[in-house]
Amino acid sequence: MGFTWSEFGSSEQLSNNRPEVIPDLVKSSIDVSKTDWDSFETSWGFQKHPFLTYRGEAQNLAQSYANWAEHAEDQLNQLKAYEEELIFIDLYDLQEELTPEVPEEEVTVRRAERERDAKSFLSYCLGLIMGRYSLDAEGLAYAGASGRLPNIRLSNRTRTGSSL
Repeated sequence: MGFTWSEFGSSEQLSNNRPEVIPDLVKSSIDVSKTDWDSFETSWGFQKHPFLTYRGEAQNLAQSYANWAEHAEDQLNQLKAYEEELIFIDLYDLQEELTPEVPEEEVTVRRAERERDAKSFLSYCLGLIMGRYSLDAEGLAYAGASGRLPNIRLSNRTRTGSSL
């Protein structure tokens, strides 16, 4: 049985659950998750390491890590609150089977972890040294060139290495 958002959103039961806040909570949840994902080199949207993004007035790496850890914990708590707000327990009359609390281990943003984040920062620093990144411009930099990567779209032929 499937419902479109408009059918689901017009449900009389949902109107008791403040449907006007649902799109905002969903958008905010997506924004928090995207910001978290874009904080690391595995993301196409990566700009710079979170130690630099959230360093604030930090004078050393330990303070920068502490600022990042505080930001990561804030993001976790914010997303957890959004997820708890979005649970439709009342809508489906599941009060006896479920509770609105979301365990922290089920929230999908990264928590600060000293060893993993130190390795990630080291990887970023090596990227700076090797020319993959630049402190002058966020995101990928073209190694050996004075500008950013040109907007190149590779064909399937180029990817397989058969021709350039």
